[in-house]
Amino acid sequence: MPRETILVAEDDRAARVSLAELLETEGFAVLLAETGTQAEAILTKNEPDLALLDIRMPGLDGLSVLRHARERGSDAALIIMTAHGDSSTAIEAMKAGAFDYVLKPIDFQLLLQQIERALQHRRLLREQKHSAPGPKETSAAAAIVGQSPVMQHIYKLIGQVATSLA
Repeated sequence: MPRETILVAEDDRAARVSLAELLETEGFAVLLAETGTQAEAILTKNEPDLALLDIRMPGLDGLSVLRHARERGSDAALIIMTAHGDSSTAIEAMKAGAFDYVLKPIDFQLLLQQIERALQHRRLLREQKHSAPGPKETSAAAAIVGQSPVMQHIYKLIGQVATSLA
C-alpha cells in the first residue's frame, strides 16, 4: 500500500515522468497533471497529501493553483517548483500557503527531504486542527534582491513569518 499520494503538476513530460518514477520508487502513489487546469481538477477531486506544482504551466500557473487550493481549504502540502528563483516569486509562494519551493534543476535527494518535511508538517497540522484557530491573513512584502541559497532560505522565512503576522 502506498505511503501517501503526491500530485506532480509539470508541463515538461521528461521532468514529470522522472519525478513520478522517483516518487513511486519511494513508495508514494503518484497523480500526474501537465497543465494547471488539470492540476486544479485533481486537487479538487482527489485531494492528494502533497502537490508539486510547476510555477509555469499552460492554463493556470502554479501560484494560481496554489491560491485556489488554499481558498477551498485544502490541507495538502504544496511545494512550488521554479526555474526562476527571484525573491518576489519565493515570497509570494510562501505567503500564498506553499510549504516550500524548489529551484530547477531539481536535486532529487533534497526534494525527497523537503517532501518528508512537508508531509510531517501536514500530519502535525492535522493533529492540531481541532485546537488551533483558522488561518491568518498576510501583508505585502517589499522586493528583495538575491539568488544565493542563503537568500532563497531567507525568502522562505519571510514568507512563513508573513503568514503568521496579521
